Amino acid sequence: MPLFKKKTLILTLLPLFLFGLAACKKEDNTDRYIDHLLKEYVVFKKGSYWIYRNETTASNDCTYVTRDPNSGVGNGSTLEEIYYTFSGNLFYDIYLWKGSDYSVCAYDFHNPNGNYFRALNSMYTNGTSSAPFPDCILVERLDTLYVNSQFFTNVIHTQSTNLIYDNMHNEAWFVKNIGMIMYRKKSNTFDSTWSILRWHAVQ
Repeated sequence: MPLFKKKTLILTLLPLFLFGLAACKKEDNTDRYIDHLLKEYVVFKKGSYWIYRNETTASNDCTYVTRDPNSGVGNGSTLEEIYYTFSGNLFYDIYLWKGSDYSVCAYDFHNPNGNYFRALNSMYTNGTSSAPFPDCILVERLDTLYVNSQFFTNVIHTQSTNLIYDNMHNEAWFVKNIGMIMYRKKSNTFDSTWSILRWHAVQ
């Protein structure tokens, strides 16, 4: 084939080749997944455990992850969901999901009506002070917090409310890469706080 015909053929096929590469380029799905920083506060693998002191009874309660988090984009949804369970007296399971604008983490605190409480969201872990859900508010950010002779830094304190059941209030204090270091459960007839003694957090 003459040289000029080869050049013509290459020039003709090159745009088609480049177009094909662009069409095959992997889609950016990062907006479909739960915010990574939120995961650093609340997602832990099997083998993780936390031992808390019940300030009311002076007894110790242990909770630990019984299986690795089940993560996926499915069930007819295009957004990521994460679910995993605990064993112990304090928590039952955790459910995270990616919303249209931000990610949410909800805990099942063994409450009698079986509802989850929104405990933390990515707007709080990313530094925003407000979120659309009135049932989970940011109470404060603490540079340091002293709990059972231990200093913790950069603590996020939230409060979630369930007015359907006896005005139940749940307060939680979170630290990155550790999880929940303190938890308060309060209603018209009950008020108790659990503070962390020891932990082993695997991420």
